[in-house]
Amino acid sequence: MSKKSKKAERKKKQRQERIRQEKHQRKVLPPQITDRWLDDLPSFGPKVSFAAERWLRGYALRTGDWVVGLPELALAAAAADALDPVVGPGEAADASPSERAQELAYQAMEVPNEERSLQLVKAALTIDPACVDALRMRICQTPGQDRVGIRARLLDLSETVAATLDQRQVDRTGGRLTLLVSARPFLRVLDELAMLLVDDRAVDDLVAVLRRIGLYDHLAVWHIAGEAFSQFDEETRWRCARSLREAVTTRDLGRMVLDGLLALQQNDLRPAAQWLTQAFRMNPLLRRQVMAEAEERGLVQATGGMGLEAAAIAHGLGPLIDDLDDFEGWMNDGMPWMTDQDQASALATYSGPVVALLGLGESALGKIDAIDYRQAHGIEPEQREQLERMLSDPVFRQVDSQIAEAFAPIHAWRALAQIGDARSLPALFATLLDPEVSDWDFEELPVVIARFGAAALTQAMDEHHRRFVDTDDDESPLLSLQHILVLVAERTSCTRATVIERLRWVVADSQMNRATSRGSAIVHLAALHAVECLPLIEQAFADGMVDTSYTNLPRVRRVMSGKG
Repeated sequence: MSKKSKKAERKKKQRQERIRQEKHQRKVLPPQITDRWLDDLPSFGPKVSFAAERWLRGYALRTGDWVVGLPELALAAAAADALDPVVGPGEAADASPSERAQELAYQAMEVPNEERSLQLVKAALTIDPACVDALRMRICQTPGQDRVGIRARLLDLSETVAATLDQRQVDRTGGRLTLLVSARPFLRVLDELAMLLVDDRAVDDLVAVLRRIGLYDHLAVWHIAGEAFSQFDEETRWRCARSLREAVTTRDLGRMVLDGLLALQQNDLRPAAQWLTQAFRMNPLLRRQVMAEAEERGLVQATGGMGLEAAAIAHGLGPLIDDLDDFEGWMNDGMPWMTDQDQASALATYSGPVVALLGLGESALGKIDAIDYRQAHGIEPEQREQLERMLSDPVFRQVDSQIAEAFAPIHAWRALAQIGDARSLPALFATLLDPEVSDWDFEELPVVIARFGAAALTQAMDEHHRRFVDTDDDESPLLSLQHILVLVAERTSCTRATVIERLRWVVADSQMNRATSRGSAIVHLAALHAVECLPLIEQAFADGMVDTSYTNLPRVRRVMSGKG
């Protein structure tokens, strides 16, 4: 047989084998990914094997379905190009996704080929975003010089993310959106990149990535600023802060922190205190962490601007330190700190039955209707204006939180709810939507406001629309307003259709920075048993537009069917 004939025969056998494999793959793979996987098979190379198929099938059997938002194609690529060369067919099928991802993460830091390393990292993060912790652990165990190379690899990965983060393919026949690249793991990657800074140029690299992909996640900014402050000299760290501030265009926690840091550079305590106070009150958990570290480092007794800057360097951000009188002086919207005499004078401006609320304290709170303020303390509609003033009076933000007077505003809004005068609604909404809203405000005020019924619904709808179409990334006010809507609908059946239509509008909206509001709206629609909205909700989950920390599609279906 001639060489030409042998070559033709070999090609024929290869073609027959390829046809056989394709038939086999269509037979054994889950039907929802068969066509898509085979269409993109050439991009995965020749290593697609029975081990990869078995791994995919085993994953589907363990989970019962393909998890919403988990890219099937990337799973297939990971199984074919990453898992198969590393483990045997039996191990690939039996191991859990988290175990496979962690193993890949460790291997990614060891292989000499940089392209292969990035491929393994990407596959690991696609299978299980939590494996970023394994990456970080491996990085911490790596000698300093080698760590520079690892940091470069992950930075290269972020460049890849920048180009692919928003790329999506629409399966027109299936009518749903398939994300080829999951965004969530790469948010974590950018966050972790900040832990690997070895020079100020790396900060510029990260800022460039943030600018290009429009990703101004405050946690990433937090760590980048923190590492810059802890590692670099004074001139460099302020330059880094300015660069980050220019990149952050949204009014979120990260921007507030950077504004505060830049104010500290000028030793300008007033705006520094304003920005940093607002930032930490947006996230009380971070404030507690900062306070604990400040105490551990002996910074609580620090005084003056240098003390503030030392605290900022210690944690990367200027924390609130309660014992700093200069700092406390500007904690409440830049108002001078009130002495004990000033506080007593301010409290003395209240008169009549309202004075009784100053002495009730926390122990008398109980449930929202624990006290009949009209019967027990003689509160009448004539006291409405004093009660409204009590909601916004700065003295109650500065008094010791352990004394009875600190809880007077809570008693005031409960009394206003019992009076039921709709003219109090603007003051109640202003308290709820204050950027320095407390846990009490966030949890109880929606319940109080909803008691005003249709009047509350009108104002809540108007405020919700105005804030939803705004570009502000802070969704906390939207969550409170949506809570009011559903509470009114539950109390007043005639408003149910109006509320459902507004929540439906939230789910249908295409803004990418409204995933949390969308998740909250879906929870409320399920509670209202708005079955007619289920197709829209299913589409939102399929498109990856929902914050799944609120709920998931199976639970929504159970609740709407009356089984959840």
